[in-house]
Amino acid sequence: PGGTLVIAPALRGGVHGALGTFRLHVPAEDRPTGVSFEPLISALGVPNVLRVLAALMLEQRIIFVGSHWGSISACAHAALTLLYPLHWQHIFIPVLPTTMLSYACAPMPFVLGLLSKHLPLLQAEPIDEVLLVHLESGRLEGEQHVLTAAQLPKTCRETLTAALHKIVRAARSSRLDNLAIAQSVLQVMVLLLGNYRHYVRSEIVGKQPRPGELHPAFDEHGYMASQPSDVRPFIEAMRGSQLFEAFVNEHIEMSTEMRQQSAFERACAAAAGEPILQPRPAISGVRGGL
Repeated sequence: PGGTLVIAPALRGGVHGALGTFRLHVPAEDRPTGVSFEPLISALGVPNVLRVLAALMLEQRIIFVGSHWGSISACAHAALTLLYPLHWQHIFIPVLPTTMLSYACAPMPFVLGLLSKHLPLLQAEPIDEVLLVHLESGRLEGEQHVLTAAQLPKTCRETLTAALHKIVRAARSSRLDNLAIAQSVLQVMVLLLGNYRHYVRSEIVGKQPRPGELHPAFDEHGYMASQPSDVRPFIEAMRGSQLFEAFVNEHIEMSTEMRQQSAFERACAAAAGEPILQPRPAISGVRGGL
């Protein structure tokens, strides 16, 4: 993040750099950008968006169903973007052709997109424990225990619901503020996950974890015991997920420079009243010409 790729193209048989030098800048943050949350929120409303977010954090099997591929893909991408600083580790197919419907029977987490007209074909398959997200009606469908599990802890849910409703109301007179949406979700992620930093045994940092295991420097018992009573069941449910494991292992081994580029780590530092390391500014501009 924050790096620069320099390109100096040439005409065939010409001098290297004859067309000028172009600098392509990697974003100074590691947080995904350029994603609109408006289609997702308009389709589902704030409460169901938060239920989908919780389902993703628990690595449930999720299928977005709609009439138009563009809408399905936009909503699925937006939902996965809300996961930051977590990253989806499993199957993601925003446009699922009928020849691949068997993927919905896979005994593993997935995020799929499906046209409404193909739903009867899907329902003929032996699918199990799947959360169907109906974009036209804004309805979530699934077995009762799947729907029950797809809830953020109450305090986080109430805080985020209030923040997102405020942003949505403000959008009635202007465009939806996507950055404000992302920032509101990020603050809740800090509440849920930010205190991992207090349970890292610094003397073991640098020792690589074995595949499928949490980093040996992470004091998992102390971390779990520190969670508030209303949050602990949700974090314990996340514990077995690959996205939680990847999050812990990646952030424990982050270099100082990577922490500078991490919007999550900077938000954690701000919440703890610590000095905030600013990201390295990217060099702007294009030099050269035709």
